[in-house]
Amino acid sequence: MDRDGRRKNTHVYQSPNQSLEDFSRQLYELGSNIRKVSKTCVIGGDFNVEIGERTNRRKNEREDIFQDWTTALSIINEANSPTFYRGESGSTIDATLASARMANKIKNWKVRDDIENLSDHYYIMYIIEDRKVKKQDNQRGRLKGWKIKDTLMGDFDKNLAYGKHK
Repeated sequence: MDRDGRRKNTHVYQSPNQSLEDFSRQLYELGSNIRKVSKTCVIGGDFNVEIGERTNRRKNEREDIFQDWTTALSIINEANSPTFYRGESGSTIDATLASARMANKIKNWKVRDDIENLSDHYYIMYIIEDRKVKKQDNQRGRLKGWKIKDTLMGDFDKNLAYGKHK
């Protein structure tokens, strides 16, 4: 967590049709804004660049700009996990990035290609493991935190995916 005790989560969309100049400017503005407010951040988004190493093709300028921009961040994506599909082909154009303080707290990152979401992008799910969630309540001698005993967590994925509310 940052000095103010908060983690910053940011979501990004970069159009594949924007100029290289706009792409670069927006990335560097995002980086500058994040550095001003937090050193503990997670960034998720559709950057419309191929994420990860691809040995069967050359990188393009957009990918070079993205790679340079991410040098101070950790790419959480797992290798060979397509996040986008069109027809029978898939690619990894969505990224999950984290600051150094957050990268080791992200666990179980996975692409959920088993859940229909009416999009050409798959859901990306992960857990942020934060051991400081439970604190002792001195007045009542109980632990503070989420009360999940009475929830229907088993139906959560299904309801989220299909937009159902009970």
